[in-house]
Amino acid sequence: MVATDNFAERCSKVYFATEDYSILTWGIVNAGLYFLFLERASVAEGAQKAQLLQYQSVCRDNLETALTNLPLLLPARKESVEILLLGAFYAIEISKFSLARDLNSIAATLCQTLGYHRLRSPTPESEAKVVLFWAAYILDKALSLRSGRAPVIQDYDITVHRGLGPGINLPDASWRVVLNLWISYANFLGRAYEQLYSPAALARPQEQRVESARQLVQTMVNLAKEQEPLMRHTREKIRGTKFDANKPFTMDLAILSDELLHWSALTLIYRAIPSPPGSPSTFNQECIHAARRAFALHQEYMEMAGDNVAAKAGCIQWNLICVPFTPVIILFCHIVETSDEDDLRRLADFVESLQPACAVSEAVAKLHRICQVLHNVASLYVKAKAQRQQDPQQRDQDMAMVGDNIDMYLSQLGFMPQVDPAFGGEGDLPAAGFAAGQASELGNWFSGNTHILGLLEEDLSEFEPRMWSMGGQ
Repeated sequence: MVATDNFAERCSKVYFATEDYSILTWGIVNAGLYFLFLERASVAEGAQKAQLLQYQSVCRDNLETALTNLPLLLPARKESVEILLLGAFYAIEISKFSLARDLNSIAATLCQTLGYHRLRSPTPESEAKVVLFWAAYILDKALSLRSGRAPVIQDYDITVHRGLGPGINLPDASWRVVLNLWISYANFLGRAYEQLYSPAALARPQEQRVESARQLVQTMVNLAKEQEPLMRHTREKIRGTKFDANKPFTMDLAILSDELLHWSALTLIYRAIPSPPGSPSTFNQECIHAARRAFALHQEYMEMAGDNVAAKAGCIQWNLICVPFTPVIILFCHIVETSDEDDLRRLADFVESLQPACAVSEAVAKLHRICQVLHNVASLYVKAKAQRQQDPQQRDQDMAMVGDNIDMYLSQLGFMPQVDPAFGGEGDLPAAGFAAGQASELGNWFSGNTHILGLLEEDLSEFEPRMWSMGGQ
């Protein structure tokens, strides 16, 4: 989608050079080849796969060198936008989301400097610029919500036609449908941040936030109704299909995965609506239902992907990592609050589903480690709470050790230990009060959520949840 026009000509200009070329061109060519070899290697075998991975490694090193040596003040040119967007996509692939946000922010600014957000007459040259703008827009909204910062592009400043028209040349006709859906979701995520989770929104009276949340829910429901015929057609088309290891990722799976984004986004919106008085959970039933539905759809897609690890990694990277997968946080808090065994099994199944893709994606491997810790904490807490309720006079020493372990690992996830009133006070399970304490505060919950997602950029090689699980027992 990005930098596809004249790509073969650019490759010739770099690898069969008859004159000097810019670092921008060099970076664009190596980025394009990196993603090309990545896609080809995912469906290759044996010696061919090893060779493609070697080529991919060379292009990766060249791309990183190009990004490192970009000038501080990039010229306002189409090539500058292309290398920045490709760099942002690459940063997401390697789990460097702050870098992706920074690169894309510059790309979005350059798009506006060049007037891509106000193009009117559709020409072959302007169509490529429209694609670049909407790619920057989609990343801008998703990474903004993910990092808890305002987006660079504001919707009220856009006059270019919303979506990709039929004149834009894309590798597959299905891409147009998918990209138009992503633009709509990006717009929704931007509104969610502005109206519910920005500092100004969090300072508003609760009644106003609830009203905004209800309006956003209705917007998402209307969007889902528009998509329903396409979703139904796609499901019928691939009913009973499983992708084998050598079958490339199809747009059908990308279309269906938008339903997961739908329920994940609804979870985020419902979280802003408090539960009714007297409810045993911090979260209302709509929020919990949306989170469970998102987990169910994720499992469905993982089964559909079959042995295709690359397809699984792609779904996880773009549907669960780039866009915050709020249901993980919601179910974790809900389990700690209510000791729901069914939700604990859902979380365990989710952790297990990530395992096959860990070998091919660093980002997925880090998400797996973090979610494994959350599951271990929730499981240990549920068991410890049940034991405490059965015999409150025994096992105080074991309970204190369990509390210390929970303190240590939750603190590494960015949560401050709190005393759980349900356990009576000193010496019990201080960190287990997470859901009853921090999760009840909308602002604190969102800050905690972004901190957990920030862990995906940290070195977690020494953070081994399985070793801790054995020690906790």
